[in-house]
Amino acid sequence: MFPLSHRILTPVVLALTLLSACAPFRNERLSGEYTVRATYGNNMVLQAEKPVRITGTAAPGKGVLVTLNGKTVFAEAGSDGSWTALLPAMKPGGPYSLTIEGADRKTVFENVLFGEVWLCSGQSNMAMAVKSCLNPEKEIALAADYPQIRLFKEARKTAFHGPQSQPEGSGWEICSPATVENFSAIAYFFGRKLQTDLRVPIGLIDSAWGGTRIQAWIGRNAFESAGLTQDLAILRDARSQTPQTLEQRHREFLRRFRKWESDFLNSNPAATRAAAEWKKESIPETGWTALDLPGEVDANPPFFDLDGVFWIRKTIQLSPEFAQSDLTLKIDRIDDCDEAWFNGVRIGGTGTETPSYWSIPRNYRIPAGTARAGANTLAIRIIDHASAAAVGELRLVSSTGKTMDLAGRWLAKLEFAVDSRKIPPRPQPPFPYNQNTPSVLYNAMIAPWTTYPIRGILWYQGEANASDPKAYMTYFPLLIQSWRKAWNEPAMPFLFVQLAAFERHQPQKKLPPDFFRNRRPSARGGWAPLREVQEAALLLPNTGMATAIDIGDPNDIHPKNKQEVARRLALEAERIAYGREPVRAAGKGELASAEKVMTRGPIYEKMKIEGGRIRLFFRFVGRGLMAKGGSLKQFSIAGNDGKFVWANAVIDGKTVVVWSPEVPSPRAVRYAWDSYPEGANLCNLDGLPAGSFRTDKPDYLIK
Repeated sequence: MFPLSHRILTPVVLALTLLSACAPFRNERLSGEYTVRATYGNNMVLQAEKPVRITGTAAPGKGVLVTLNGKTVFAEAGSDGSWTALLPAMKPGGPYSLTIEGADRKTVFENVLFGEVWLCSGQSNMAMAVKSCLNPEKEIALAADYPQIRLFKEARKTAFHGPQSQPEGSGWEICSPATVENFSAIAYFFGRKLQTDLRVPIGLIDSAWGGTRIQAWIGRNAFESAGLTQDLAILRDARSQTPQTLEQRHREFLRRFRKWESDFLNSNPAATRAAAEWKKESIPETGWTALDLPGEVDANPPFFDLDGVFWIRKTIQLSPEFAQSDLTLKIDRIDDCDEAWFNGVRIGGTGTETPSYWSIPRNYRIPAGTARAGANTLAIRIIDHASAAAVGELRLVSSTGKTMDLAGRWLAKLEFAVDSRKIPPRPQPPFPYNQNTPSVLYNAMIAPWTTYPIRGILWYQGEANASDPKAYMTYFPLLIQSWRKAWNEPAMPFLFVQLAAFERHQPQKKLPPDFFRNRRPSARGGWAPLREVQEAALLLPNTGMATAIDIGDPNDIHPKNKQEVARRLALEAERIAYGREPVRAAGKGELASAEKVMTRGPIYEKMKIEGGRIRLFFRFVGRGLMAKGGSLKQFSIAGNDGKFVWANAVIDGKTVVVWSPEVPSPRAVRYAWDSYPEGANLCNLDGLPAGSFRTDKPDYLIK
């Protein structure tokens, strides 16, 4: 029998011997060079309760070791150089470290959490940042209390030559006032609600681009499988160009544009020399025009339809405490380019070399010692190349978190208006390829994430396609089903926002309060048919919709109440993705109730003609219907002639009865059938509104 010491040491010696013997094997199998997809990183959230999937590239036939929570797997690269490591599913929690090891180096991702991951995509209402919503400062401050929410803001990018494997963007960041400020408001408020209710880490991917059409977000394979080859004509043209040819054409365009820009800026040298003094602190105010900012500058004389250069100035009073802290000038956007001076010191500028220069936020740090207690002067030179000249929200932010809103009276003065007779027309890109080309946003901003397991998707888009609802009836289900296929998740939860009420985008020059007075029922319905198509997509399994018709803004295509929209999305998410249908709380003096709360508003189901009246039946009624704020509005009715007139409407139990003395033999009813149906107020008793609907549905809706 071996001595005790031998019985203890022998397994240790044996293990060391095996490791030593395996070392050459390990070195032979491990790749000297490897990459890991940029979807992974420090502070990331990996989807809980699904197999962990880590991907990258390495030398074909070799691979990497991936270690997580004590489990190590070897991932070998195939002939295409890609490798995938699959690790067991994990419960929500963390933090963990994840290690990828090659022959010569090791990558370690720290502070990794497991939780619920949602990808949030669409156009400007999804991209709209937290800072642009109601009570932004309060909400941003509250964000500091959510370190278990992690954010990845995707860079806006196109790809014409097929799906990409690497995203571009912020990387995974911990939710804080600094990181959430420019993050999607809907995504953040949605994630905050889930984190509060589920008590698990939340990962949010902000992958949105304002003004984009749905076709750009659908992959080429999806178009081809649906037989929609006509949509790919422009993409085929782009793909026929080699990347080198496209780059060469782009360089030539930039050369011509830089020459044109130089001619533009130097077209009135005498005026530019005279205006050089306007950056200084104390100058005469003669000839300066008072205007209110933020807003569109060329909506004011003498700047109507301006293409040229102008200046804005403001005197700012600072307290000693504010002046002594580090300050940053934040401007939501300036259309097009700018330079800024504080007390005569240049603090920053944004030119045409910056992508999307006409729409991105400005953050200009004011050097220490530049600001002082008392009066200070901010001067901004603005170059407007084309179309509207606009200035977004302006504010000073101190290092202590205090904010000074700079909205209000400013002084403005024209440096010069360009004489189009003296310079040639502005060069245009040599090809019509842009962010609305079919598939290019899917390729660049969605495809890189399809190997990253997620729980579900949020989608807010449709404004750019509102003019063709029939086509959207094809594109929207195609996008939903093709994205699910790309993730290999046929039942992946897909939640979307129905278009809000909206009339005309002119936030700085609002419509009169009674603009809708004496309006007759709309024949075409404006945005209503697109809302109808969006609602039809609910027939696909595991889809959910947040109706926003009651919180729109007639003057702004970007309604600011994203908190409520996100809450409604979260209600649907908890029902569809987590099986957590909320229960109505007992009121004062009531017994506890197990009655479920509705998570979406009433949806029209069918109608019944009862003599001179039509009775409407709904799904998602719950405890009943109500007219928020008074009697029902925005119902219209028509007979066989198809001419709709305003109708009377009353709630009868869980139905609505509609009639009009002008239509003795009714055949159809419409509700909220307009882009901005003022006063539409049909809701269920849980306060969730009904969207636009009509009983005379077109045949292109999915059944």
